[in-house]
Amino acid sequence: MKALNRSGGYRDRISERRVIKLSIDIKSGSMSVKVASNQFGFDSDKISFKGSVREATVLIGKREKPLKIKPEENILHTTSNRVTPVGEAVDYTWRSENSAGFTLTWTLSCLDHLSAVTLRASVTNGTDENVRLREIVLARSSSGALRCEGDPAAWLLSPISHEGRVGHLGQTLSSVNEDTIQMWKSMNSVIPFKLPTEERYNDGRWRSYKDFVTLYTEAGEYGTTMGAAGEPAADVRFDCKVNNGKMRLDIISEMSDVLLEPGETRHSQEVVILAGPYDEAVGTLFKWLGATHGSRTHQGPRYGWCSWYDLRWDITEETIAATVSEFHKRRDQLPAQVIQIDNGFERKIGDWRCNNKFPNGWAPLVREIRETGAEAGIWLAPLGMHSSLGYLGDHPDWFQRNAKGELEMEDNTWGATTYWLDPTHPEVQSFIREIVREERQEGFTYYKTDYNTISDRCRFYDPKMTRLQAYRTFYQLLREEMGEEAYLVACSGFTRGIFGFADACRIGPDSIDEWSSAHLPCTILQAIRATGKTAAANGILFANDPDVTYTMIRSQSEADRNPREAAGCRLTLDEWQTWHGFVGLLGGMQIISDPMEKPAYANGWRNFEILTPPAPELALSLHAGTDMNHQRFGFTAKRAWGDFASILLWNAEDKEASLALNSNRLDPLGKSFHIWSFWDEKYGGIADSSFATPLLQPHASLLLRFTPVAENPEQPIVIGSTLHISMGAAEIANITTAEHDLVIHLNDGGASDGKLFVYSTKPLVLHQAEACAVAGIEKANEAVWSIQIAERQKGKNQVIHIRF
Repeated sequence: MKALNRSGGYRDRISERRVIKLSIDIKSGSMSVKVASNQFGFDSDKISFKGSVREATVLIGKREKPLKIKPEENILHTTSNRVTPVGEAVDYTWRSENSAGFTLTWTLSCLDHLSAVTLRASVTNGTDENVRLREIVLARSSSGALRCEGDPAAWLLSPISHEGRVGHLGQTLSSVNEDTIQMWKSMNSVIPFKLPTEERYNDGRWRSYKDFVTLYTEAGEYGTTMGAAGEPAADVRFDCKVNNGKMRLDIISEMSDVLLEPGETRHSQEVVILAGPYDEAVGTLFKWLGATHGSRTHQGPRYGWCSWYDLRWDITEETIAATVSEFHKRRDQLPAQVIQIDNGFERKIGDWRCNNKFPNGWAPLVREIRETGAEAGIWLAPLGMHSSLGYLGDHPDWFQRNAKGELEMEDNTWGATTYWLDPTHPEVQSFIREIVREERQEGFTYYKTDYNTISDRCRFYDPKMTRLQAYRTFYQLLREEMGEEAYLVACSGFTRGIFGFADACRIGPDSIDEWSSAHLPCTILQAIRATGKTAAANGILFANDPDVTYTMIRSQSEADRNPREAAGCRLTLDEWQTWHGFVGLLGGMQIISDPMEKPAYANGWRNFEILTPPAPELALSLHAGTDMNHQRFGFTAKRAWGDFASILLWNAEDKEASLALNSNRLDPLGKSFHIWSFWDEKYGGIADSSFATPLLQPHASLLLRFTPVAENPEQPIVIGSTLHISMGAAEIANITTAEHDLVIHLNDGGASDGKLFVYSTKPLVLHQAEACAVAGIEKANEAVWSIQIAERQKGKNQVIHIRF
């Protein structure tokens, strides 16, 4: 039998069988696959893809002239079996040597039990000269080669990662360059780089996605997921040209111009194409990636505070100390897990010693943070180097450069100009290790790494590394130097470069407290879209970090009176509740960034308490793959004392609208449900899975608990809780019911005070409360009772004994 190797790869289970065939038709589950005359295509439920070809591009000679390698024969060379991390596969391999001396090997794998195929290839340099390998095209089709049944507007083409070019097949978007121009114009800035001239940047019909793309209809029931899989080798680019409902699709393994020596073979990234429902396909893809790239979930998500949105560059030792002091006062009520110091403390980008705004150094603050019970966290951008530090002159080979030797990428965020280090250079690696070592010696154990810029055009110091390998090298050395127990949050986007090394991933843009903007990516709407798109990775590859939420909204008049408040929340109450609900149900990182020491924030603390700890269940977008706004978001909780679902329904329109649940997620729980609303504490009666909201204001939401109606109508059941935003998943440990008794056991989750809501046709009377106080039991509605809880003693067994 073939077994997985230590890195999650695979070994051949049986020997290869040499065969000679001109064409082949294969059935892989619901997929029909055909390969003939160097052309690959497939048919699956409602999708047809025809006539793609394979090729590779190498750069030859001193002038690096591009040479395309195309098969000069169409003979199936071998078949073999293997075992992948997601089950058995049959490999069909075509091999062709061209007249220039290069061999292109292309392998199609079929996973019949999954309705899936994979594509991978390799190039062998049979010449006596060094060449550079630019890309391996696993599939390149003609215009309109991919077609979907039905209305093109019903098919959504979307990345899994946070990218803005999302739309249905009936749309033509603005071009990439047009979007770039508008974004920089909206910031009143000049574009700091030359715009690319290729067609895919200037034609709005083109949409390019890194590593992952999905195409789905009918609430994610029909479609396909395509993504990088197998051992980490290279970035993958899906180039999609959408034209009148049809699509050209190119699947490209970007080999980053790696050096290919005589006799050497380089392998592409493997790419999987899965047909079937979105949740199943994406779940399979992430399982495969976890096995081959690694995952880090054992530390779970963190909750706490970071300085950025509160203080930005106005950070000082005194302002941090004031916030730390407030957390210290509340450590028994709300022990934060991390207090993180963000950008603004450093002397220069590249010189990570604290500046003169921290005259006493790190020792006092780190000690005070630890005394609150929290980890001390620090923000770093280890690849950044400000030109004023002189390294560019002293070590010019440390920096990322293109084929012409020109510096790649620059940033003026911190005053002109910051450039980016090459993480494959041994001296750069030593320099980065020293940065981390010094912060570790200062007592920091939580690291938020940002601006981890690695150019697509970089010619690395190590010419054998692809961009993906360089990225993973960088994160591997961070992990090695931080140690296994340190907590690493990667602000690098949803990239395979961090898998296996980062404990948490910033999956989207900055959650700046502005609802939306025509051209800026850093808004709450974009943060919601990113949270929904990537939710399936949460707890599978890492903890998802949606960026900060806010503990309250502030009026503009408050912002006008206090410049520090000007960076505060500019959201409406409805918009804030929608975002807070997303962060709360996600079950990922839960970080706030408000001036919590201010008296005005006394009421904000409870809105932090109701998030902590993160919900044990992890919410998903219920129409993932087809709803770019994820208007149905939530989870089902399985409990011995009673199952339920917590779901957020929100109105993405700029006008009033109603929203139907329209999901089969509740089907396993029952046929009828008690509906209870978190924010307004209202009982909505009994409904089924066809439930629809009343008219909601623009961007407003209902955060609802769906509790199955009890078979015994006289049995009291808990239908809601205001102690935690998950409405019972994080704060209730157990519930027991006897003939005349209802006993509720609470854990330490959630707020120190709040209410439980019970449906009971009989009056409820308090018998006993342990380690908490019951301020009263009131009738909230017909047969609905509100139990008011206060003075919860955390760390003790909290029990509420009710008789009926």
